[in-house]
Amino acid sequence: MSVHKSKGLEFQTVVGIGIENQSFFNSADVERSVFFVMISRAKERLFLTCCRQRPRPPFYGKRWDETRVAHREFLTYGHIQDVPFG
Repeated sequence: MSVHKSKGLEFQTVVGIGIENQSFFNSADVERSVFFVMISRAKERLFLTCCRQRPRPPFYGKRWDETRVAHREFLTYGHIQDVPFG
């Protein structure tokens, strides 16, 4: 489900995948607002993931940065365990 479709709903567990600088394209204020909607949907558990490398999907023709950097600001909104900021 997209973050936009989740607005107004609540879930026991929310998983945010790909919380990396390369995953956010709008202005910082817009991205911060959308991210807040996502994390505020979690009633009990919030999991945020990131990686150092994300291979380009097959047949994806647009720009794609395989090397990834954790989005420090957004990851600090959750309880962080063993996150290697790179």
